[in-house]
Parts: sequence; C-alpha cells; structure tokens
Amino acid sequence: MKVELDLDEIVGLTLEFAESHHITVKAVRDMNNAYDVRNPTEQEKIQFLRTMLPLIPVNSYLLDIIKKYLAAVDAGEIEYANAKMEKVNDYLLPNGGLVTVYRVKSMVVDDFFVATFDDTEDELPWGIGIDVEDALKSAEREWSKYNPDVEENPFSQALKQVQS
Repeated sequence: MKVELDLDEIVGLTLEFAESHHITVKAVRDMNNAYDVRNPTEQEKIQFLRTMLPLIPVNSYLLDIIKKYLAAVDAGEIEYANAKMEKVNDYLLPNGGLVTVYRVKSMVVDDFFVATFDDTEDELPWGIGIDVEDALKSAEREWSKYNPDVEENPFSQALKQVQS
C-alpha cells in the first residue's frame, strides 16, 4: 500500500517550529535559503528532516510526525503528496492577538492539531497535539519556556475559552 503525505507541509511546520523556538542551525538556514533562492529537491527536504530530528523535543508531536514520515520514506511507501489543513477555531484575546487552531489530515499519521499565535506581525506555530486542548496545552508550555518575562500567556487565555 502506498502512503500519501505532503512533504512541504512537514518541512514548513519544522521550519516554523525552528523559528519560533529560536533553533538556528545550518540545516534551517540552508533550507530557508533553498526556498528563497530555488526549489529544494525532495532529497534536500528529506535530508533537512533527518538533520532536524534530534533537535525536536522528545515529547513533541512534531517528532512523531517526522519519524513516521521518514519511516515511510525508508520503506518506499511514499507515492505522492496529499495533506489537508483546515482551521478549527480562532480565539480572540482580550489584550490583542489571535490564537488559531488548525487540524492537519493526512494518510500517514493520525490527524493532529497545530496551535498558532498571531500578534499582527506573524502567525507562528507553538504547539502540536492530538486534539485542540492538547495542542493548546503544548503551546502554553512552549510559550512559557521561551517567553518567561511575558505576563499573559495567550494559549492559557485560549485554553480558558475552550474549557469554559
């Protein structure tokens, strides 16, 4: 049985994860340059994922996605790209900004959810999980880790909306 998954979607999530978590390694710069200057080959994208694998936190759902994708590549099960990303919900925050949760559907991995924060400058992913609440909790932890001086965690505010 052949498996379908969008390699660009996984590479994009990994690049955004690296950016939002301040991971600056040669592999990230090379892949960003490859997208800016030319279209990277499938092999370059796969090599990028292999390089990034040890840098993704062990408890990250993104790690599972990359591992499953690379296992499918190694087993010769990838036929063509097919993944869909759809918005699940927006959470408007009282002090400005917007938390959005997306559902990603693919044939290789179970559906997963991505939580992003947009403060009118950039929309960046902060958490990935098996459902909306899990993605928001993951994002809440990551935000706290990388923004210890910021009083209000936007994902905590979104979680309150979900849990009420």
